[in-house]
Amino acid sequence: FVSISPDARTFATSGKYGDQAIRLWNLKSGRLVRDLPIPKAAGANGGAYGIGRTTFSPDGKLIAAESWWEDTRGKPEYPRFYAIQLVNLSTGHVNATLSIPKADQYGYGSPNVVFSPDSNSVALIGGKDRSVYIMDTANANVLSKIGTQVTACKFSADGRWLVVAEYNHM
Repeated sequence: FVSISPDARTFATSGKYGDQAIRLWNLKSGRLVRDLPIPKAAGANGGAYGIGRTTFSPDGKLIAAESWWEDTRGKPEYPRFYAIQLVNLSTGHVNATLSIPKADQYGYGSPNVVFSPDSNSVALIGGKDRSVYIMDTANANVLSKIGTQVTACKFSADGRWLVVAEYNHM
């Protein structure tokens, strides 16, 4: 997976199976700038884990990392569990973690993250019912949960509105 910083100076790569790091690269030179090792999210038990999609905050101070793990303890279908970890790009530390309700055995429920324009909250689609969770980026408090079978969401430019598209309607 690849994401580009708002200032277009850096891009992040992630997603190699079992890799537990985000790599930050200089967009102009293509050189590796930094490895950001991401620890397994609290509550992650057993099995493989890694980092999926990443999204930079509009202010460029945070990167949201989708972390996943498979609970292989006696489960033949290897259910996946997800968390969004908000990483401070200055320090490299995980500021906050939001666990997403269990996805099903086929991987449905993988979260999609959208930052608000002011970078103070994120909307993420996740869980088996594909709801939107609105989370405060400062401390990972869930402010609201809306919708089911959501396919996309987007904040308005002023951050006052969140448009949510559900499977059969908006």
